[in-house]
Amino acid sequence: MLFDFHAHLTIKAFNSKSIYSEKLDLPDKDLWRERYRPGKNVSDLRKALGLAWEINTTSQIHLNSVQESGFRIICTSLYPLEQVFTIALKDVKKSVLWNVISTIRDVRLVLGALEVLGPPAFRKLVATLTGFEVDRIKAIGDGDYHYYEVLKAEYDFLVANQNELPAYGKIKYELARNFADTQRITNEGKLAVIHTIEGCNAFLDLSGQFEHHLQNERQGQTQQIIEIIKNNIKDFRDKAFPPFIITLAHHQYNFLCGHSPSFISLSKLFLKQEGETTREGTGEKIQFYDVGIRSWAFEIIELILEKRLGKVRTLIDTKHMSPAAREDYHEFVKNKRQQGDKIPIIQTHTGVNGRPKMGEARIANESLELKAKDRNKSFFNTGSINLFDDEIADIVESGGMMGIMLDEKRIVGEMLPPDAMRFTKNLPFQEVKVEGSINPELKKAQLEFNKQPYQRYLYVKKEFKKCMFRLVRDRGKLEVEKLKDPDQQNQRRIKRIAKRIPEREKEILILRAQLEPVALSILFNQFFHIVEMGGNKKSVWNHICIGTDYEGVIDPLDIYYYAGGLVDFKERLVKFWKSQLNLSDNEPFKKYKLRLFDEAPEFYIEKVLWGNSQWFLRKHFTEVTASDIA
Repeated sequence: MLFDFHAHLTIKAFNSKSIYSEKLDLPDKDLWRERYRPGKNVSDLRKALGLAWEINTTSQIHLNSVQESGFRIICTSLYPLEQVFTIALKDVKKSVLWNVISTIRDVRLVLGALEVLGPPAFRKLVATLTGFEVDRIKAIGDGDYHYYEVLKAEYDFLVANQNELPAYGKIKYELARNFADTQRITNEGKLAVIHTIEGCNAFLDLSGQFEHHLQNERQGQTQQIIEIIKNNIKDFRDKAFPPFIITLAHHQYNFLCGHSPSFISLSKLFLKQEGETTREGTGEKIQFYDVGIRSWAFEIIELILEKRLGKVRTLIDTKHMSPAAREDYHEFVKNKRQQGDKIPIIQTHTGVNGRPKMGEARIANESLELKAKDRNKSFFNTGSINLFDDEIADIVESGGMMGIMLDEKRIVGEMLPPDAMRFTKNLPFQEVKVEGSINPELKKAQLEFNKQPYQRYLYVKKEFKKCMFRLVRDRGKLEVEKLKDPDQQNQRRIKRIAKRIPEREKEILILRAQLEPVALSILFNQFFHIVEMGGNKKSVWNHICIGTDYEGVIDPLDIYYYAGGLVDFKERLVKFWKSQLNLSDNEPFKKYKLRLFDEAPEFYIEKVLWGNSQWFLRKHFTEVTASDIA
């Protein structure tokens, strides 16, 4: 059985239509089947940006794939999309990245088109990236989008569809109020869903009011926005299913604390997260990324964490908070512990960054990322959004939990770990294509370059994505043809497409087998670093689980493209770990033996995938008693 600390089970269905229900209004109730992207929303911008095989064109998670893979408890995160996703920079050419990427002809044309065509073109791009309806993107960007009203609507949607099972469904889900509920629900053969919220922006009012509130804050007038957030939290926690976890920050500043930069590569160009407000006390300007927890925000934190008799206590997820804000929260928790209130520090979906101290990231020029010369030496993504070494130790000490993401851009550095590189040496490589006359020496040099281990890895990754894209495309086409009124020509198309699908699946299995050792090495690199930084002892393993972040606009490790790819995940992890023990006398494979602490691999994999979550839920996902408050 599998547990997921963080996923977005309803976000696509709530914000988009499917090919099965073109005539239905939003939201679409189909949470069970693949959500194939309608062709009209997948624009040529994808190709021009070099993302032909990168953009997910179907569901990363749906209930049928959840059942097939063995997930039995999922913390599903409700999330009103932030306005930052829907508004392009007013002048693209003033971006820091413009001079770098404008030399690429296709990219230059796309950026020029966005600049000339304006918001409609940008909305189409965002719809392509997210799978949401263009109308939904427009509503957010136009400012008539009420964050809190959308949160309540998605909550109602989640509640309304529980215990339903359409003809094509494979499993029912039911919302759990406490740990006992999760046990009952899973024993009944259903998926237990625990309701969480990502980002306190969910408790804001109209998205168009952001600048108004920001201007007030700069002038020291925060009472209005704090009252809005406070009243909405009070209102929402009285729901039948109060949230178990609230992520304090997310992609956009929310007047409570700073956030870490979460967009990378070209997305930085389109999606603006940076900005500035004023420092408390001095009134000097300060970047959002450098803001800690605002003094007035501790009132909100206390409200979220408040113990209420007979209710499960809501916990705070520190993911997305700026390093300064995380340091402030850790200090807050330590002070609470001294008063007898043991609050666990958690990050539901994260990776490690290999950097020693959060405090070092308070320095402005280090808050975003390490310098390239240092970053290029790391096996980890060194961004400040990931876990620092002292942060890991604090989480372990607090009795908290870390959910390791499957997002490749978060858990892979500029280099592959040495043990992962071993598996790239025998991968197939790309032959040099001869186009017209070509210098034989140049061709030979290119061929030798393609044979390098890391280039082999990149080549197989690209081939895998191509095959997956074609499989998804064919499956989508097949479903569309089945929905049409049958005729002779239609039946021939159905047969032709259906014949291709097994061939695609066979190609994918071959490429998956080639890539999986690399992917598993990357995951174990995350696990082992946590164990080492948490004290290098057996008990540190108690604080690790999986938080996929499926449908959180992520780029999963290729072979785990969607939840269905996690079939037999436990067996794969155990088999791989055991195979590395044969090499444990050599660097860098000693770690596979050193992290066992006289137990078998099965012992720890079971804990990471299921056991740790049960311990954590039994302790924290339970109703508060009178003795807890005393």
